[in-house]
Amino acid sequence: MIDLADYYNKHHYGYYDKFAREVFDVKYVLTDQREIVDTFKSICKPPETDYPRHEAHFILICFWLYKNGYSIAEFPNILSRPASLQDFAYQDIRKYLMKRDGYSGSVSWQDRRELCDSLTIESNGKFQSVPDEVENLIKTISTRGADFDSMALDEKLSALNTLLENLLKKNGKFISLKYDDIFYGYVNENQVIDLRKKTHCFRHGDTQAVEDRTKYSKEEKELLVDLGVFIAIHIHRYINKT
Repeated sequence: MIDLADYYNKHHYGYYDKFAREVFDVKYVLTDQREIVDTFKSICKPPETDYPRHEAHFILICFWLYKNGYSIAEFPNILSRPASLQDFAYQDIRKYLMKRDGYSGSVSWQDRRELCDSLTIESNGKFQSVPDEVENLIKTISTRGADFDSMALDEKLSALNTLLENLLKKNGKFISLKYDDIFYGYVNENQVIDLRKKTHCFRHGDTQAVEDRTKYSKEEKELLVDLGVFIAIHIHRYINKT
């Protein structure tokens, strides 16, 4: 059983904060991931849907899917920034069908229902979930207190650099860890130091730092983010255990 309301209350911040009052008293438990996906498709179908009744359910499902690495191929941005069930079911779906099928007037409810049934809702196999405790650390050190997923690449690298420093410093000095116990030889201390050096320029706004940032391509920044998240997760787990 998955308590979507409890999950939201424990983990929401950033863009999703705006819905806190709307879902405050909602109790919503579904059986498993399959039922979550099926319910999403069902509550978006006209004309049977009672939109006011399911509005909070829509937000809770969107949040759970988003935080667990799911995406909707036909609507790639809806899970990260939903507006409302009515906007999605009546406006977004209508516009999508008009563009895809060349409608010039109204779009039938039957076509909308068929699209809902055929939505491609899948978990991203490359998705790397950030543990709540690490994400909360990232949230704390971010000057905006923003959801990590919503940050720009440069901001993510700045946050990760600060996070690694916070994890590796004790009483103002960097500590040495047993990296072979953490990474089994795949990552060593020198590589972690090198990552911190590479990403240090993203924490500062002086002329030299800004110039240093331009040396990295978008693809290299994305790789540095992936490495930073991976290393931070495992260092944090190790420190907690020891």
